[in-house]
Amino acid sequence: MNKRLCWQGIDKWISEKKLARILKDNLPSIDGLLLARPPKKPYAFLEFDTEERMNTFVEAFQPEIVNKKYKFKQATDRAIGKGKSIEEILLSKPPKVTIEAQPLGPIEDKVTPYWNMQYSAQLLEKKNQVSKFYGTFLKDMEIKTKKSDTVPLQWLSEPPQVLDVKSSPATEGYRNKVEYTIGYAENREIKVGFTNGQMAAGNLRVDSPENCINISQFSKDIAVKVEECVKASGIPPVDTKTNEGVWKTVLLRTTTYTNQSMLVLTVNDNHQISKIEQALQPLSSEVDTLVLVVQKSPRQIKVLSGSGFITERLLNKTFQISPLSFFQVNTSGCEILYTEVMNSIEGELLLDICCGTGSIGICCSDKVKRIIGIEIVPEAVEDAIINAQMNNVSAEYKVGKAEDLMKDISREVEGQVITGVVDPPRNGLHKNILTALRTTKGLDNLVYVSCNPETMFKDLVQLCAPESGKKFRAPPFVPLRVQPVDMFPHTPHVECVVALKRITKL
Repeated sequence: MNKRLCWQGIDKWISEKKLARILKDNLPSIDGLLLARPPKKPYAFLEFDTEERMNTFVEAFQPEIVNKKYKFKQATDRAIGKGKSIEEILLSKPPKVTIEAQPLGPIEDKVTPYWNMQYSAQLLEKKNQVSKFYGTFLKDMEIKTKKSDTVPLQWLSEPPQVLDVKSSPATEGYRNKVEYTIGYAENREIKVGFTNGQMAAGNLRVDSPENCINISQFSKDIAVKVEECVKASGIPPVDTKTNEGVWKTVLLRTTTYTNQSMLVLTVNDNHQISKIEQALQPLSSEVDTLVLVVQKSPRQIKVLSGSGFITERLLNKTFQISPLSFFQVNTSGCEILYTEVMNSIEGELLLDICCGTGSIGICCSDKVKRIIGIEIVPEAVEDAIINAQMNNVSAEYKVGKAEDLMKDISREVEGQVITGVVDPPRNGLHKNILTALRTTKGLDNLVYVSCNPETMFKDLVQLCAPESGKKFRAPPFVPLRVQPVDMFPHTPHVECVVALKRITKL
């Protein structure tokens, strides 16, 4: 009797290991089950040691658990190919050592490389960094102007200068979000802290955060307390040399104005979750809310104590922060940053593009009559809606790709003066979003916020280049103000706010 199934409806890019994890997470038993995964195909093959096990599998597996429309059909005897057991596929493999190990310095040199530099010198260094990429942008603009058949851009003769970096109100212990690794120190002692070394060199270890001046003493004390709980549990952390273990990471969130804290621990799925929850109980009295994240498919989030979220004040607005939501890591520095954004807002409508949990739009709500937020992550929009309601802000949020939604929105609000705000990830904006920004009618004011000046100025070339051909359709934007803001003292990172206006409106 045929004991083989063809598993259809899977993503052709999903790995064999991911499929094996789905099976293990959602079935009571995977004993005697083989999996064969043809590369880049939307199907895989399963082979069972008995017909009874195959029938039990078909009855027990519920595709809705993993939100997929899977199908299972009979497969031929030859279809399985070289199948492997689920246990074999999930067996951890140690990383390969491919480079020579170098001596490791103190962890503070890695986490806060500017820790031994005067703060005024740090600000000057960051201004020079922004100016370097801005200079490259201006050269690119001159080249594109010469290549185009349009009238030379007048603003290039006297471009705005990079302003002095706005300093952070707090320069030490400013991080409201700290992410630790649970692992092993050099002496194989269990440690909660920051990773030092390189996996490719085989010398990766976890060092204590005690000497890192960008995090608070409370954050450092929590690392020690978590360490004690992990040691007492008898359950091993993940070992980078074998890729085996359970305890993975620690995320601590704190607030500046409301004095609240949230601790989120992440572990690999295993049969000792109840023991882990018990081991974490002493931490319930240390923070306002304690959360456990179990890495499985789908990810499981369990609130062990408290509400499962904290709230913070930002420019007299209140924001709810959930375990995995985005919130700027320097609260007082963020107020400086968002004030710069507010100073550049014009018109009746604010289009908050890639809005996340809505913090920029809500903080700027007193400057406009209407806010529309666009975000591709549904969970972030749920947080944005809650935050808008908490602040009695009338805001509308749309889930989807910005490039798909912006044209429809512009038609809905035709005749209104629109200001767009973008605050993308470090790698900048997708080319389709840049095209949409450039070609959306009515969007004549734009504020670009970025933590990576290099990618930001590359994007601005696409927004500010002279109108020509199909690539640079619609009138360009002109940079009016380039304002760096220091959100990350003692590190090389810097935020930057660039205000732009459509050239036809100058």
